[in-house]
Formats: sequence, structure tokens, C-alpha cells
Amino acid sequence: MKKTHHFWLCWLVLIVTALACNYPGFASQPTLETPVEVPSGQPGEQPEGPQSPATLMPVDPHVELRASAETLRVGETITITATPVAIGLPVYELIIRDEGIQDAAPVVSVTYDGLVTPLEGSSSVLEFVSAANQMEEVTFTLRGIRPGITTVGVVATGEIQTGLPGTEIFGGGSGVIQIQVVE
Repeated sequence: MKKTHHFWLCWLVLIVTALACNYPGFASQPTLETPVEVPSGQPGEQPEGPQSPATLMPVDPHVELRASAETLRVGETITITATPVAIGLPVYELIIRDEGIQDAAPVVSVTYDGLVTPLEGSSSVLEFVSAANQMEEVTFTLRGIRPGITTVGVVATGEIQTGLPGTEIFGGGSGVIQIQVVE
């Protein structure tokens, strides 16, 4: 079972990386083109009669993002807190995109159970210091390393409960927060 869990976790990281590559610098908050629909009512409840369709309501998987500050001095730290909405067992990726850079790779990945994995992304303005994960949110600590402007965003991939049989794996992203580091 452990190998199976590891296999699916690797696939999740691959999917998150692919999603992050398709978000051109987090120019806007990614949303679903077509919202996932879930039947309303009690779990396991069937619509009445063969002609009665279930009433559907939209699900909007995304990540809410907060920063402890938007301006800091070189050497100071800030915290970025990401909270998943409608995403279960999330795997997060932090993306930092410096001003003037078109594409940015994820800097670090954090799983729902706290596994922190450094990735190939980097920033010349902020450096990753640490990550603390709870089931409901993840907090990234970043340090200013040189003056400049950068944006920070988070992508999360995890389980989306649609109310239909089975669980779907899907991702959601945050908007971005602009951070300025000064002397």
C-alpha cells in the first residue's frame, strides 16, 4: 500500500507541476472554465423517478492567499498563508515570479501531511526559509535577499468531491500578491 500511495503522490506532484507551467506567471486567478457540478441533497440519495435530474450546484476549487506584509526590508521575513477551498488532501506549490520574468517554476512543494520538497524554481528577491502545514492551510516563510518587486502565488492539487461516484483529482490556484523588498 505504501508504494501505491507513493505512486499517486508522485502523480499529484507531476500534475501540479504541469498545472503550474500552464499558468503564465499567474497573470490572473485561475478558475474552472466549467464549474464542477455536484448533486444536492443527502449523500446516497437518488433523484425521484427516472425523469428527475438532480439539482446541481457549482464547486469552485481554489486557494485563498494572505501575506503578513507586502513590503519588507532586505533580511526581514514575511509569511504567506494559503488556504485551500474545496480541495481535500492538497499538495501545494509556491511560485515566486520576479518582476520582468515571464515564466516561473515552483520553488517548493508541500504535501497535506507536511512533506516539504525543494523544486527548481528560484527568485533573486525572496528566498524560501520554511513551510509549516496543517490540514486546513500551509504557511510559507520567505526572506528578502535583495531589493526588488516580485509576485507570490500558490497552486494546490488534491481531491475534489463532486458528489458523483469516486473522487476526482483536480487543481486550483490562488491570485497573486505583489511583494516589494527595499534596502
